[in-house]
Amino acid sequence: MFSVNNTHSSVSCSPSINSNSTSNEHYLRILTEWEKNSSPGEERGIAFNRLSQCFQNQEAVLNLSDLNLTSLPELPKHISALIVENNKLTSLPKLPAFLKELNADNNRLSVIPELPESLTTLSVRSNQLENLPVLPNHLTSLFVENNRLYNLPALPEKLKFLHVYYNRLTTLPDLPDKLEILCAQRNNLVTFPQFSDRNNIRQKEYYFHFNQITTLPESFSQLDSSYRI
Repeated sequence: MFSVNNTHSSVSCSPSINSNSTSNEHYLRILTEWEKNSSPGEERGIAFNRLSQCFQNQEAVLNLSDLNLTSLPELPKHISALIVENNKLTSLPKLPAFLKELNADNNRLSVIPELPESLTTLSVRSNQLENLPVLPNHLTSLFVENNRLYNLPALPEKLKFLHVYYNRLTTLPDLPDKLEILCAQRNNLVTFPQFSDRNNIRQKEYYFHFNQITTLPESFSQLDSSYRI
């Protein structure tokens, strides 16, 4: 479900790099210093090549997945998609202001930095997250399954896809009218979230099995057969 055009947290406060204002030589020095501090097993040489190529060619997508990375350097400011899945990251640097898609699945993140308002897709499956930052208004897809989340922030009105299964949630916030698919299995939910009767999107799929819900709300009698719960 998650796609980023061939691709696809303690928080660092280091600024992103803008190629228009910072010389290639300066950024290459930053990358070289980062590469020199590599830990055994990391493939920072490959990451160095991808980062420098992305920076010099102004490429929109930066893919650093499957490199056993334990940290990231400062990021090129122009990128719109960042893919860093299947690494050993415990933190993420400051995210570029115009980032639209972020995939950091299968890492060791316990917190993620402030999310840019431009973000539309966030995938941080299989990490160690206990909470999330404020979610951007333009977010349409959120995949946070297999973490340690106890609660969720308010959900953006444009959100269509929400995967939160295998967490520790006891409640869910109100669901956006545009939400089409909700996967909330394997949590500790004791009640259903608030359903809106204004929502006319058909073929909804809401999954709640393997929770601790024992009663159905009266509002369920108003749902038509297009709802799958």
